Amino acid sequence: MTGEPDSVGPEARKGPDATEAGRRRELWEGTVRKCLGEDFPPSDVQRQQFRHFRYQEVEGPRETCNRLHHLCHQWLKPERCRKSSCRFVTMEQLFQALVTFSEVSVHFSEEEWALLDPDQRSLYTEVMEDNYQIVASLVFDMHWRKHRREKPYKYVDCGKNFSQSTNLTAHQYIHTGEKPYKCADCGKSFAWNKDFTDHLRIHTGEKPYKCADCGKSFAQSTHLIVHRRVHTGEKPYKCVDCGKSFAQKKDFTDHLRIHTEEKPYECADCGKSFAQKAQLTVHRRIHTGEKPNNCADCGKSFVWSKDLTVHQRIHTGEKPYKCVDCEKDFSQTAQLTVHQRIHSGEKPYKCVVCGKSFARKKDFTDHLRIHTGEKPYECTDCGKSFTQSVHLIVHRRIHNEEKPYKCVDCGKSFVRKNDLIVHRRIHTGEKPYKCVDCGK
Repeated sequence: MTGEPDSVGPEARKGPDATEAGRRRELWEGTVRKCLGEDFPPSDVQRQQFRHFRYQEVEGPRETCNRLHHLCHQWLKPERCRKSSCRFVTMEQLFQALVTFSEVSVHFSEEEWALLDPDQRSLYTEVMEDNYQIVASLVFDMHWRKHRREKPYKYVDCGKNFSQSTNLTAHQYIHTGEKPYKCADCGKSFAWNKDFTDHLRIHTGEKPYKCADCGKSFAQSTHLIVHRRVHTGEKPYKCVDCGKSFAQKKDFTDHLRIHTEEKPYECADCGKSFAQKAQLTVHRRIHTGEKPNNCADCGKSFVWSKDLTVHQRIHTGEKPYKCVDCEKDFSQTAQLTVHQRIHSGEKPYKCVVCGKSFARKKDFTDHLRIHTGEKPYECTDCGKSFTQSVHLIVHRRIHNEEKPYKCVDCGKSFVRKNDLIVHRRIHTGEKPYKCVDCGK
């Protein structure tokens, strides 16, 4: 780095260079007076200017010292504070910037150091020592507050205390409703700078937090922390009632409602309550008629995404559920469950009226209508009612003259499948019903 010196320390050097040293001192003092007298930009802008300063970007080590000194005075303004409070204010400002000593220090090479005169070296040493002491005191002070649980900042309206002034400022927004951080793209406002920064990444698509294991990137650090649990297997949220553990706090909160039976999400239309917000969102589609899950093959729509997944197997022919007894495949788990009852003989649905049991819930529901006399399926043509939907389907063929069951031997057609079976015995000669008395 090269360049002529622009400033010196507090004392002028003696000898032939005294005049030049005096000129540099006047330039330095004039710069400081100018800084203290002008209207400064907002403190967050000043902090960013201070943090983003890089000595490689200025012309020579002398200009580096000049610029560092200027930024320190412009941002921290220690000369405006009483001596007793100056250190406290400086520490708070440094904390808001979240700087480390490496960020407020400047390093010179041997060649660059040789270009500094004694006063500039003295100034450099003094500034670096002050910065180190401030940062060290800051770290110790904030750490010590954690142990002592000291919270010197109190909000007078609600009486809540805070360990940091920045937390108090942010808390005030809850009472005032102020949201000072506004997105220029969509107009949404935020009370917290962090929330605002996270939101901006929606528009920029920036995902600065990358998983070292799989390379997946995230817009927020908290999302990366949760994602890392996929690789580590960590599940820090454990239910004290049943011992089940969860990787995400939201899943844990939803699970707790199983035990507490809390259902905080209520439908404004019918009053039905739900344990999870997602359940209410899907339920609301019953009232709105919304079916957002569309099949790309046939265009059929569904309320639930899982119903779409099952439906798509009609087109793909996928049957991922296999019976371990007979190796028959099914497209739905419910179909496999019912099928397995053939092998186990299980009939979990029992009629309390006659004691008859059924393997399938649908058959049980249809059976109950024998006792209740309910016939919910009505023909729109003749008004006749039926206990089962299949009975209505068969009956409707009388009106539209549909006969889907055709004999391959003589071509005769039938409305009912059972009628075709009986007719086929004419051709086969089968006589399955035998008299127990005479054997005919």
